[in-house]
Amino acid sequence: MAPMSMTPTKAADKRKRSNLRLPPEIEDQLDQARRRRPGKVSRNTWILEAIQEKLAREAAANDDNNGG
Repeated sequence: MAPMSMTPTKAADKRKRSNLRLPPEIEDQLDQARRRRPGKVSRNTWILEAIQEKLAREAAANDDNNGG
């Protein structure tokens, strides 16, 4: 997945803060997945990438269902 295109300073100005409650077992699975990736990936970055992937799949499925 491509990195977000905004610079950190500009992105910080537009970001909204959200709290996310995760069951411990899901948090453990998430951290295991992060550690399998090369380099160091923050939990926040991993979650953002997962959300972007899900939104892309939903958009593609929606396009397919609408004949697009």
